[in-house]
Amino acid sequence: MGRREVATLISDDPIEREAALAAEPQRLAGAEAVLAAADGRHRSHQEHSYLARSRYEQQLQRLEAFFADEQLLVLRSEDLFEQPERIWLQVLAFLDLEFMPLPMLDRPANAGQGEAREVPETTRRRLRAQLEDTYQWASRCLDLHWD
Repeated sequence: MGRREVATLISDDPIEREAALAAEPQRLAGAEAVLAAADGRHRSHQEHSYLARSRYEQQLQRLEAFFADEQLLVLRSEDLFEQPERIWLQVLAFLDLEFMPLPMLDRPANAGQGEAREVPETTRRRLRAQLEDTYQWASRCLDLHWD
């Protein structure tokens, strides 16, 4: 990798979607070691881990080391956005809380602004293939499914 390419990886300037996805492994190189430190922070882990953050099985396995299965509730964000009242009731029941109205937000947090519609079908298929293990795990272990 040349100097110009390395500079692009660490630059604050945005790069195109395909280039960002291709650059993720280099951007995250060494992140795990940095994060293992007590005060470890890794900028690219926070800002450039597009595919890595979609590997839910890895993230949930870390949580399972600290919490029993009955202490974890895993839901699909799509369900929250499509049926917020139903999911809110599920969360209240899981936490054993009395009913309270669903808080109304001006704009749902993390609901996206339609960016996904701009992702080319070839990129979608490639990402789906790269995340197939995650989809299979979620289906098998959590009974969560995506089309």
